[in-house]
Amino acid sequence: MSQYKLTYYDLQGLGEPARYLFKVAGVEFEDHRIPKNESTYPKLPADLKDLDGKTIAQSSAICRFLALRFNLAGADEFEQAKCDEIIDAMRDFGRELMGVTMVPDEDAKKGELFKQLKEVTIPFYMGKFDKIAQENEKWLVGKNMTWVDIVFAHCMTIFMNRSKIPLVDGYPALKKLIDDFYAVPQIKEWIAQRPNTD
Repeated sequence: MSQYKLTYYDLQGLGEPARYLFKVAGVEFEDHRIPKNESTYPKLPADLKDLDGKTIAQSSAICRFLALRFNLAGADEFEQAKCDEIIDAMRDFGRELMGVTMVPDEDAKKGELFKQLKEVTIPFYMGKFDKIAQENEKWLVGKNMTWVDIVFAHCMTIFMNRSKIPLVDGYPALKKLIDDFYAVPQIKEWIAQRPNTD
């Protein structure tokens, strides 16, 4: 019997970084998937239950908890705080990006919003993240991979797939970070065997 039961929809979404954390750490878990349907989606958050029956909800809280347990949360309190800083910045960026890409094509303001996104928002955030990765010589926090790198690689991949915008073009440190993450053997193995969902 697995020590952990992760409950999320039968899709990648916000639940996939937690699955990646289990795989990178080599820790068994029950991958409990709920069919996505209009009556529940997206009302139910991710849910993690451990062997003691304690439950944690919300994807970021779950990832942070697992990262602390699996030594993927940074080398010290400062690095843990930097992880939180980057997660917050990623959330801000994602909100702005998806807010623009979900504007209907017929909306007269969409062209101007896209111009602002491509000329201001993306360069601001991607430039900031790229500089951080360069300074750390590979990852976003410290010298070793943390949960933030896992969330970043996954979310940027999802953002690029959905928005059709090549976000990391021109940002070599970020492109390398994403490539390095997906080259991790445990991640490659998981991707090859996981259910084929978006």
